[in-house]
Amino acid sequence: MQKNLLQSVTPELNATTLFGRLVDWFDRNDWNYDEHRGEEESWLSAGVSCDKGKWRLIAKANEELRQVYFWSVLDMTVPEDRRMAVAEFITRANCGKRIGFFEMDWRDGEIRFNVSFAIADGELTDAQVEQAVDGVLNGMGRHFVALMSVVYGGREPLAALDAMREPMAEAADSADEAKPVIH
Repeated sequence: MQKNLLQSVTPELNATTLFGRLVDWFDRNDWNYDEHRGEEESWLSAGVSCDKGKWRLIAKANEELRQVYFWSVLDMTVPEDRRMAVAEFITRANCGKRIGFFEMDWRDGEIRFNVSFAIADGELTDAQVEQAVDGVLNGMGRHFVALMSVVYGGREPLAALDAMREPMAEAADSADEAKPVIH
């Protein structure tokens, strides 16, 4: 369902459910998204892009488990003959990550960057959603070019990561990194 159909959701539902809190945050931050509702889980899907590429942001809530999940999901899949190299790339990229991780579905080659957490007691805050969205977008954005060089350019995973990390170290002194934007 499109964003403009959300007026049927009551403010009480919006304020008290995890999914309602996600919808509220995305609305207040002017995101364009599609809404998907299920019995156990509901999610939002939005297109994002940066100077390096495009993908989808998925924000999902599981009310029963009190968990929220955020993914950057690439619109492409890894060809079978490149999946082993990509598995090495994401394993190396994940090593030492404190927040967020890459995953690949071996069945179809879909690649995602995931940030998720549980809300045990209390409510989902704007700061939590903002940090998760920033983390999932920047996690994919930082690795996008190196990952594509492995998928389509045949580059060795370690060489791609080393080449990616070199400019990142230089850019750490500058806050001018291009941020992903919604579309």
